[in-house]
Amino acid sequence: RIRTTVTADGFETASGEWLWLHPADQADTTVDGKPDEWADLPNSTIAYDWAWARFGRTTVQIHDGGEFFSYPPYSLDGRVTWQAAWSGENLTFHVVLEDDQPILGANGEQVRILLRTSGGDYELRIQPQAGASNSVLKHGDKTTTLKTVTALSGQTVRIEIAVPWRTLGMTPKNGSIVGCDLFWTDVDMEEGLRTEGTLRWAGGSTSGGYLWLR
Repeated sequence: RIRTTVTADGFETASGEWLWLHPADQADTTVDGKPDEWADLPNSTIAYDWAWARFGRTTVQIHDGGEFFSYPPYSLDGRVTWQAAWSGENLTFHVVLEDDQPILGANGEQVRILLRTSGGDYELRIQPQAGASNSVLKHGDKTTTLKTVTALSGQTVRIEIAVPWRTLGMTPKNGSIVGCDLFWTDVDMEEGLRTEGTLRWAGGSTSGGYLWLR
């Protein structure tokens, strides 16, 4: 997309605008920490590469704290693969963090999912903890607590969470579009100091990305 800006004195500028679209299939999924049911569903990634090769550098999804993300392939701080599925009752997310230092709990990794429906803007905050825990969906002054299941295996963190459509003020149907963006704040300990950097799925976009229900 091309974004055009016109100032009060008639000066016009144009700039590129990234378009991020993720297909979310209709499927029956269960928040149980088991990945099998996600195997055949579409996925999107969040990653980076500091390569010096021509056209090899990819940093558009580094949102903040880029200095704390290591240089692949010598060392990779982390990357994300995520999926979404929907039913008549829920919009469900499966987020996989590949992290060299997975730190769970109150001061550890954080995933934020921004959603926009006909009901307004919503922010889902996930603070992964091993096993079952609660995450928070915020909409204005209203807060809803949602069950989250996190499975930790080595350097891989799997997160599942279901968001009821009734909390999003929307009735889903095939072809619906939902505004969506996903952020992961990676927390590491470097030489005894806590550091953090954030990756964003819809990097380079001023309005975020979209889910396409199909």
